Amino acid sequence: MIYLLLCILSSTAIVIVFKLLERFKVNTFAAIATNYIFAASLGFLLNNNTVSFQSVINSNWLGLAFVIGLLFILMFWLMGKTIKYAGVSVSTVAGRMSVILPITFSIVYDNEVLETTKLVGIILAVLAVVLTVYKKPDAKVNRNAIIFPIIIFFGLGAVDTFVKYAQSNYVSDNYASVFSGVLFTISCVSGLIIVMLSKKLRNEFFRLKTLLLGGLLGIANFGSIYFILLALNSGSLDGSVIFGVNNIGIVVLAVFSAYLFFNEKLSKINYFGIFLSVAAALLLMFESF
Repeated sequence: MIYLLLCILSSTAIVIVFKLLERFKVNTFAAIATNYIFAASLGFLLNNNTVSFQSVINSNWLGLAFVIGLLFILMFWLMGKTIKYAGVSVSTVAGRMSVILPITFSIVYDNEVLETTKLVGIILAVLAVVLTVYKKPDAKVNRNAIIFPIIIFFGLGAVDTFVKYAQSNYVSDNYASVFSGVLFTISCVSGLIIVMLSKKLRNEFFRLKTLLLGGLLGIANFGSIYFILLALNSGSLDGSVIFGVNNIGIVVLAVFSAYLFFNEKLSKINYFGIFLSVAAALLLMFESF
């Protein structure tokens, strides 16, 4: 349970830091590239085992780490495109609803028993997420850009699904930090190549506030992956429950944080979504004990 809570807090911190990037007018991609340096460094610094470069190269999870690492930075870039062409609300809902994919994968792959209580909890969790983050669009959504939310849905869902698969087959607690460090290194190298090719990004990259906020983002980003791996490895809750409760927790905490610190108003629909979130989390947790 403690790992799940830490994962929720880490993921919520990511949302808050992105808000701060906007407030302090920090280039998002430059901060993302910086964040991967910190996230990768934490992965190797927190590792207590002797791991050689050769053992990483020969590991059976390197291919998965490579795919996840590339998907990380690709999804960040596509999220920016989705927000630009389809709006923040559509982007947020697409990203949050992607949890359906890892939940489904966990149920099928782990042969979880799908009791009525769990099924109702999962359905409520997805509905609650949509209602909690719902905002009336400021402008008409460009119908020609509908491909972007669809890609975000499948892309983010694929990331969590690959993480679940890696945890189930290759990544024990002893290798959780190394695995996280390697995939963040792959994202880091990809991001730095893009930064170095752009004069504007190079200038933004070396600004103090970019380094500071990028560092905070990196710490939170590392925690979100590291602790979800430990939560899944603990075996105290089914994978589907962990992904469901984690998603609910992130959304509710992020919405309340935006309300408290950034003065973002909540509608009646949002409050109803929060109520459903609590009900869904209780159902999922009750079913697991």
